[in-house]
Amino acid sequence: MESLMCLDQAPAIYTDHAMPGASQRYSFVPTTAVVEQMAQMGWMPAAAQQTNCRKLENKPYCKHLIKFQRPGLITCDGEIPQVIAVNSHDRKTALQFYFGIYRIACCNGLIIAKAEVGRVRMLHSGIMTGEVSSLLGGFVRQLDKVITKIDQAKQTILGPSQALEFAERAADLRWPDNKQINGHALLTTRRSSDQSDSLWMTYNVVQENIINGGFESGLNRTPKRIRGLNRSIELNTKLWDLAEKYM
Repeated sequence: MESLMCLDQAPAIYTDHAMPGASQRYSFVPTTAVVEQMAQMGWMPAAAQQTNCRKLENKPYCKHLIKFQRPGLITCDGEIPQVIAVNSHDRKTALQFYFGIYRIACCNGLIIAKAEVGRVRMLHSGIMTGEVSSLLGGFVRQLDKVITKIDQAKQTILGPSQALEFAERAADLRWPDNKQINGHALLTTRRSSDQSDSLWMTYNVVQENIINGGFESGLNRTPKRIRGLNRSIELNTKLWDLAEKYM
């Protein structure tokens, strides 16, 4: 299937055994089983990536991520809900699921971890593939709660000082020791449709600048795009946690 071609970007998805040396308590959960379970619920892979491994022999086991989308599921504002799976076979990463949003307008993805919806995390210890199926079903059914939270962010209006405060606090997440990157730079919009005083749009603009870089920071160099999988997940989830505090 064409939708499965993106999985080739993360070969570790197809690994059918744990890294040599795993203990007897380690329960191997093949990522292909997650792909199959998601397909049964109507969710298909849309993008995939994996971390860079220094040792060639570790590549089949390293951390990887898959973004799933349900064909035809799109909000009235042109946003596509996603379910994001993160897994590894090297004993270092629990099987995790997040909700995300893909913005068609800027071809940018958001990863959302929520306290009440919950980032689902399953340790590779004593779990079975059947349990993953049950967990996924319950997780996906909470999608409406995520959409409701996003609607709340769209209805929350930030004054200029609040927007600047949000941007400055966001800057501290990526550059905690560099106070020269100010909030004004992160509030720079890349398209006219992003000019809004809602919390949702402010969050989107700031997120795009922090993750993608490439904006005028006022420094001698332009901030670069975040390419590391771990760092991207970390910053995305922290940015959403920050946005929730303003709702």
